[in-house]
Amino acid sequence: MRVPLDVWLREVYVKSKKIRVVVSLCLLGLGVGVVAQHDSTGATVSQVASKAVSDGVYTARQADRGKAIYAAQCAMCHGPAMAGGAAPALAGNAALARWKEKTVADVFTAIKVRMPVGKPGSLTFQQAADVTAYILQVNKFKAGNALLAQDAKALSDIAFDKAAQAAAVKAAQAAQAQAQAGQNQAAAQGPASGPRTTANGVFTVAQADRGKAAYTNPSNACSGCHGVDLGGSPGGPSLARGAFRNNWGGKTVADLFTKVKTMPPGRANTLEESAYLDIITYILQVNGYPAGAAELTANLDDLKQITIPK
Repeated sequence: MRVPLDVWLREVYVKSKKIRVVVSLCLLGLGVGVVAQHDSTGATVSQVASKAVSDGVYTARQADRGKAIYAAQCAMCHGPAMAGGAAPALAGNAALARWKEKTVADVFTAIKVRMPVGKPGSLTFQQAADVTAYILQVNKFKAGNALLAQDAKALSDIAFDKAAQAAAVKAAQAAQAQAQAGQNQAAAQGPASGPRTTANGVFTVAQADRGKAAYTNPSNACSGCHGVDLGGSPGGPSLARGAFRNNWGGKTVADLFTKVKTMPPGRANTLEESAYLDIITYILQVNGYPAGAAELTANLDDLKQITIPK
């Protein structure tokens, strides 16, 4: 059976991207230019981007190409002037406030993975980059002399607001330190008794590692919608820190499991049940809940007995 050209190109891109990441880590030793490193819990610690959108990161010609694509594919939902309508606004103070802790990679990935409605993933990587350039232009960020890259790794080094991103990175690092401390405390105390909560160590580090791999797999669309660091994006809400506790505090792991199985939009229950469960443990780990000695299992009755603290 012949593989469609766009599918083959996407697979080549993903494989080459993974190779580039590995080579970069080896050559740079997690130094300047590397956007993420990992702490002992396996969670991602994002680094502050070295560039900002105000530096002129796209060309006017690229934005012109993006304008034509936007008019044909995006304007019906987001409005001709990006003021919103059936979908959120992509220009103005409200949009920029949502993106202030994000990088251009978050916008680019949301466009590439989720857009346009009804045909997600149908834009090429170059078209997604061109539409992103047009969004920057409409938001009054100046053009420069170099094309905006069609590569999420490169774009993750361009922040919308470097100060806001630095604050978010600091908060993420503090949460990860808390997770490590909680894990150490849980190990010292041994198995918990009484009502179970996610603070009792209900998953293992290995399980959360598998969950991270599933979450960051581009074909699963998790990071494309909810952000590489779970902090949200134009395509999906935050799954970390205060937003997570506001939405899920007081509910059970069964509630979270049931919701995650409806993802990604339009492709509910397309992953293995074990993959959804692993993704949940990664979400819990990033939110500071400690690992334990036993893996979380897909027994719904058992999951109903594990509460997520407020």
